[in-house]
Amino acid sequence: MPNQISRQPEARSTSRVVNIPTSGMSRLMLTPGQHLEFSFDPAGVTFSRSGTDLVIAGTNGAGVTLNGFFVVENADSLPQFILPGGDSVPASAYLQSLNIDITTAAGPTPTATPPSGGEGEYA
Repeated sequence: MPNQISRQPEARSTSRVVNIPTSGMSRLMLTPGQHLEFSFDPAGVTFSRSGTDLVIAGTNGAGVTLNGFFVVENADSLPQFILPGGDSVPASAYLQSLNIDITTAAGPTPTATPPSGGEGEYA
């Protein structure tokens, strides 16, 4: 993934610092266009998806949930992850490298349920 990493100091002006708490889980709401600046080494935590949220858990079980990270409005503009030291990597590339599904919550439109033949219906 080295070809995806770049220095982008301008991203810091619209970044939100993400910390792993010492215990428990915290929740963060993101603002569209906001990048995520990690105060920890992302190689030392676990990333997972829970519905439309991104969950980052530390080795002690504590972590942070990024509410609505995978919503439709963010589909074309997932944030940059700003790593300790200032390097920046697209969240989509980083998460895909961990085999995390980055598709949005919209998904396919459900198909209509065929009409019932009446069998098994109650009056």
